[in-house]
Amino acid sequence: MKRLILKSLNIERGEEQSVLLLLLQTVFLGTFFATFEISSTAMFLDVFGAEMLPKAFLISGLVGIVLTLGYSKLQSTISFSRLSLLNLAFITVLTAISRYGFEVTTSKWLIFSILVIMGPLNVLGIVSFWGMAGRLFTLRQGKRLFGMIDSGQILGMMIISFSIPALIAILGDSKNLIIISASSAFVALIVQILIVNKFDLDQSSREAAILKKRESSEKAVNTFKLLFKDKYISLMALFVVLSMVSAFFIHFSFLSVTDINYPNSQELAGFLGVFTGIIMVFSFIFKTFIYSKLIKTYGLKVGLLVLPLLLGFFTTVAAITGSFTGYSLESDTFIFFFLLISLGKLFAQSLKASIETPAFKLFYQPLDTSIRYDIQAKIDGMVNEIAAFAGGLMLVGLAGLHFIELIHFSYILSIIVVVWAYVAFKLFAQYRGTLQESLARAKSGGDVATEKESYMELVIADEKVNSNPDKLVYALSIAEQLEPYFHQNSLVNLLKNKFDNVKRYCLEKIIQLKLYQANDEFGNSNSPAFSTELRELVKDTKDILTRDINHEISAQDLVKLSKSRAAEDRRLAANLSALKSDDKLVPALRDLLKDANEGVRKAAIRSLSKNSYDSLYPILIDNLSIPKYLSEATASIVLIGEDCVEYLEHAFYKSGTSTETMIAISRIYGFIGGSKAVEKLVKKIAYPDNRVAKQVIKSLKLCDFKSDEESSNQIHQAIELYIGVAAWNMAAIIDLKDREDISYLVDALQEELTENYNQIYMLLSLVYDAQSIAHVRENIETGTGEGIGFAIELLDLFINEDLKPKLFPLLEDLPVKEKIIQLQTFYPLDRHSINEVIENVINRDYNFINRWTKACALNALMEIEDVKIEDYIVANLFNPSQLLRESAARVINKYDGQVYELCKQRVGEEISTEIDFMLSILGKRSSHLLFEKTLFLLDIPQFKDISAYAMSELSNTMTESWYKKGEVIYSRDSSINQISFIKSGSAAMVDGGDVLVELGVNDPIGEMLIVDGDKESIEIIAKEDLELYSIERDHFYHIMFHHVELSNALIKMMDIRYNLNKGMAA
Repeated sequence: MKRLILKSLNIERGEEQSVLLLLLQTVFLGTFFATFEISSTAMFLDVFGAEMLPKAFLISGLVGIVLTLGYSKLQSTISFSRLSLLNLAFITVLTAISRYGFEVTTSKWLIFSILVIMGPLNVLGIVSFWGMAGRLFTLRQGKRLFGMIDSGQILGMMIISFSIPALIAILGDSKNLIIISASSAFVALIVQILIVNKFDLDQSSREAAILKKRESSEKAVNTFKLLFKDKYISLMALFVVLSMVSAFFIHFSFLSVTDINYPNSQELAGFLGVFTGIIMVFSFIFKTFIYSKLIKTYGLKVGLLVLPLLLGFFTTVAAITGSFTGYSLESDTFIFFFLLISLGKLFAQSLKASIETPAFKLFYQPLDTSIRYDIQAKIDGMVNEIAAFAGGLMLVGLAGLHFIELIHFSYILSIIVVVWAYVAFKLFAQYRGTLQESLARAKSGGDVATEKESYMELVIADEKVNSNPDKLVYALSIAEQLEPYFHQNSLVNLLKNKFDNVKRYCLEKIIQLKLYQANDEFGNSNSPAFSTELRELVKDTKDILTRDINHEISAQDLVKLSKSRAAEDRRLAANLSALKSDDKLVPALRDLLKDANEGVRKAAIRSLSKNSYDSLYPILIDNLSIPKYLSEATASIVLIGEDCVEYLEHAFYKSGTSTETMIAISRIYGFIGGSKAVEKLVKKIAYPDNRVAKQVIKSLKLCDFKSDEESSNQIHQAIELYIGVAAWNMAAIIDLKDREDISYLVDALQEELTENYNQIYMLLSLVYDAQSIAHVRENIETGTGEGIGFAIELLDLFINEDLKPKLFPLLEDLPVKEKIIQLQTFYPLDRHSINEVIENVINRDYNFINRWTKACALNALMEIEDVKIEDYIVANLFNPSQLLRESAARVINKYDGQVYELCKQRVGEEISTEIDFMLSILGKRSSHLLFEKTLFLLDIPQFKDISAYAMSELSNTMTESWYKKGEVIYSRDSSINQISFIKSGSAAMVDGGDVLVELGVNDPIGEMLIVDGDKESIEIIAKEDLELYSIERDHFYHIMFHHVELSNALIKMMDIRYNLNKGMAA
């Protein structure tokens, strides 16, 4: 029940304590604000009357400036946790002293001082609370939780405000409400002590201090000058000033007429309590139900103008009415004048909090990130307080003029509101211009960069990798499999690396791969760049390369050498053919490109890229369909470049070409680039197989493709299609979200949805400026309402009008249900039962959903009651995917074993034997199932950012093995051809009697645990009976070629060795 309540409130695991404590505190802070304001205002009006309000406002503004400056100063000198406690203690003590003052003095100036400190204390409480909330939660958490936490303050103020009449009847005097204020502040302080003891509030302060030290030498931008020099920022500051001055004028007018209408102090306090409660109700309604719809439907301009227009209307009507019918208590129409002013106050305060403030936050977004937060702090803090002081000063000045009466304040406010509305128009126009400038900065690369390096180049550039020689060598060995061209270039470049074992690896690989271009990079073998023990290896490497380069061998001799029975001779022939260009070598290379020896064929593939034997290109391209030659053939074709494009195109459309080969060809087009490759890719934008189409889009993006009118239409159609796919996935997630027992299906659909968004962004970047789309995406992925709102404003500048109604609901900051409702206009998104959703997932086109998600849906049927075995389940017994066959058989076996027996003869002997074996041991264990293996891989920490689909492909060839306690799993004299993970049990890497590393469940066993300097005596031994999952290294690398992010996961696994044994890592 508890979990259900927390889930309904959108509170995730681990957030319960922090959210509930903040919610409790904000309720009591709301109670403090309401009671202190109502009691101080009622007492002030009873003693001084409305005439003294301007002076009180003026002094209050000065006090506010002093206190906020003091708070800011303390914030930079002491920890936030101490500051937050001191702040609430100060508020509590000062409030308590205020009430105690009535016991020792009857001076009316005590009441005056209480009203003066009321506003500043409220500001200190709010600033401290939201400063703490910002430190406790990330931006994404804040997006979910801040609205609910903020509602605690509104709830506290509503409850206490409506209770004021009853409380006054009980307590007997308005001044006794301060007891409730002080008590509420004290409870908030107790809660603050609990929060400080439970959570670290000073982490961000420590990080900021480090950042400040780093930036101390840089010249800071003088943001204070920008308030006056930058037109956009000046308009923002002016808007805030006019808003605050207007608030002061309407507040003064309201309190003046209220004082006239309620001369009795108790009645006045009661009215102010109920009125404040009504304001809170309206604020809640506007914030919850009106704001998002208003901004979405009418835009930010209306968000800025709605308050000045409504306030102007009520104020002008009140001024005219009062002028013609009177505004004194004796006038028959006074009550009408009073209601108009009250309505103006009601809308001014409720709309400011619920619409103007959140809308205005969006106007900070176009500012350059280097000054944005400083400008925001200055406008929200300093400018706001100066505006409050200016408002008080204006009221004092006007009140000092004997001919100025109450009605004149309404006329003056009407003029201020007209100027305010005009400034709002000008600000919005400037905002649009600043948005364009923001996009221009993005286009020029100032804000967002598009990386074009290879993936392994980015991995090796990571300081955590290049600063560790063992990780760097391991990363290079992975690059050899994934990106041979980058690997070969790196071998030459890293000869200047500071680590000897890195240089040794490079030298040995240069010899093995016969990288003749490296010969000129060695210089003198006695160079100080090489240590004494490496100089001999440098000399040998140079001698071998020089010998080959200077080798006087004819083409005829090379042909003979290529026919040798010895693989080493054929390999030498393949390597040397790279140094000669002779058509007589074509027949020999043709045979070498088909050689059964892997090393020979790879050498021939590399050599072909050095010479233009176009008749051999089809054979080279044929190697793309063989997994162990895929990366080498890709590198060679890319080096050949555009000359290979027509041959690739022929292979793409050749009968029998597999989908994987089509994807590989599309990928190669992206690497080659140029007009020919782009022309071929554009023709495939709408390719029927979605897997191919996705790679085509990626490759076009890599080519910096800019669409023309014809291709734009195709891409827009694809965008609309993917919006529909994303909407379908969202609807399915909503229908399934309450079933925690099938959370793996929800996770799979969520992964599909993430991929849908990626695809939409990628397609958008082909039609529109890629940097602008990246800029938009960056803001949306902040997860904040302000960031998302700003992103939508940016998109509104350049997105096709027909696309907006479909795209915007998908990207806007809306509840998922609301997104679905808005998208139902364009896509069929009906609600379904859980059984129907699962059936729909299983039957869905493979172009829109992957194999893993279908497997999750099939396995989800195991958790559903009364499943009827229908054709859509039986059909998966005949699926080419073993994962889906196993899942279907498992479901059929549970609910209706006879159906399986009837289907056995139809599926064929091989598949029926496979399924019979699977079912025969299902009662004992389920770890042999591909579905269970995939779930296991998903639990490995280093794979947390890898897609479940990639994991399901890895599990296809994953085998099980068992070891008894004490058995040797690995020793240095055995080659490691597998990458393994511990399913159950534990193991240890030992050297003699010394334990180097202890390994437990989910930990890897493989080449990533071996570091330079390990002795030959090192072994990995089972500490207890152990079950191991293993994947053939070649298969792992083949999957990694299509999911390059797996390489980073492998490198991270080396940390197991370093974290647990730093001595060996040194």
